[in-house]
Amino acid sequence: MSERTDALAHRLTRLLNDPGLAADAVTRLISAEAVLGCLDDALRSGGD
Repeated sequence: MSERTDALAHRLTRLLNDPGLAADAVTRLISAEAVLGCLDDALRSGGD
């Protein structure tokens, strides 16, 4: 994996491991979905 995909995976892990406040759950899930989409795109294109 590249530095970019490593950073995205780290960010996704942090988002999912730290639930935060219940009031922020939807925002965190939306953020996680966006990061996962970027990570998926990066991995499908070869991780660059």
